[in-house]
Amino acid sequence: MAIFVALAGPVFAKDIRLGGTSASPTAPPPKLAPNIIELPTIEVSIRKEDGGWRHIRIDAWLAPKQVAIARDMDGMKTSIVKHAREELPGNRGFDALRSAHEGNQVAKEVLHHAAERSLGHPWDGDVLIRNILVY
Repeated sequence: MAIFVALAGPVFAKDIRLGGTSASPTAPPPKLAPNIIELPTIEVSIRKEDGGWRHIRIDAWLAPKQVAIARDMDGMKTSIVKHAREELPGNRGFDALRSAHEGNQVAKEVLHHAAERSLGHPWDGDVLIRNILVY
């Protein structure tokens, strides 16, 4: 019995790691495709008639079909966000944006139109909504 206790001491201990990866907190963000533009977070606060506030927060990507237009949009991110803030909550109103079925589509339409206003012409591609918070 004494031999077992002696062999189980700290000299023979192993460093045990339990799964997962040890990613550093300063790891670079994942590389996106050349035609995908990540917009800054769009945040809008709208004053209600009773004195309260309504809030909209959208994280989105633009994915034009042509890389040349993507390069143009990359330089216009702040302009696109500015136009989107001016247009939100869209022509269908705040309740449509808050709707589980229509909200995503309304946000896509607003962002697509904001990008067209910034570019000065129509563009083909998709708007990808990563996150939308309406309250």
